[in-house]
Amino acid sequence: MNIYRNLHHYTNNQAKVIYRNLMFEQLHNVKIKTPIEISFRYFKGTKRKSDKANVLSIVEKFFCDALIHYGCIEDDNDDIIKTTVYLPTVYDKGNARVEIAVKEIK
Repeated sequence: MNIYRNLHHYTNNQAKVIYRNLMFEQLHNVKIKTPIEISFRYFKGTKRKSDKANVLSIVEKFFCDALIHYGCIEDDNDDIIKTTVYLPTVYDKGNARVEIAVKEIK
């Protein structure tokens, strides 16, 4: 979050575009029934202390923007995304990642 906050807006936008392009295969032509709940789990690759909200808040923003960009959902407002959950962090040596689950809410 600190790095993201301090970067030039052009650099931040470039990062969002790269993320969106990486999500193409997983999101292209996917339609999601709404409303939804999105859960995020951070798998950290080292035992260093971390603040998962700093990591996941940026991933959440980029992911929701990608959902809209690819037409998976029409908007990311509170009527569409009812709940966002940050699950407990897991240590996975050398395999840092964020896993995201989208679930329709009835």
